[in-house]
Amino acid sequence: MATNDEEKLRKLQENNSSTLAQRWSTLSKVECLRAALFQYWAVHVPCIYTLAGDVDSAQQDATARDLLFSPMEWLICNDDPKTTFTELKQLDDPPKLCGRVFKVGEPTYSC
Repeated sequence: MATNDEEKLRKLQENNSSTLAQRWSTLSKVECLRAALFQYWAVHVPCIYTLAGDVDSAQQDATARDLLFSPMEWLICNDDPKTTFTELKQLDDPPKLCGRVFKVGEPTYSC
């Protein structure tokens, strides 16, 4: 049984996150995305989380990240997530605070 599960995992890892995201993006345009995601998860989640025998939780987490979360990041970002997150960080412009602590009742127009 464990060999069969390991074989399934090897086949699952052959799927590329960007390829899955492209397929899901196409399905979202024809309103089949929800069914496709549920079908994908129904197949992959049991393979990841129900392996027989001693399971290395770090390996299990890595497999879940690769097979479940990475494709979703690609779908949400519509591109390489690393690139998208880098661009978002560059656009992040937090407000500049002066650090002044105002007393109760003191008007706070600006620093």
